Amino acid sequence: MAQEFIAQLTELRNITLERLLTTPLEVLQRKEFLEDVDSNTEKVNLAMANMNAYLTELAEDAEDKVCQ
Repeated sequence: MAQEFIAQLTELRNITLERLLTTPLEVLQRKEFLEDVDSNTEKVNLAMANMNAYLTELAEDAEDKVCQ
């Protein structure tokens, strides 16, 4: 119980210090960075899906050639 309380106080302290030491420009930069990361993650996921579809198609073509 005491450990949980100390952990919560530490987290509150970190949040408070972050807010006190963060300028509005830094907040905007962080927001833009997180948006870029999210956008890049979506692009990577799409590329992976396309690559998996392509590899599946290649595997099916190879299987068809072997079975002929």
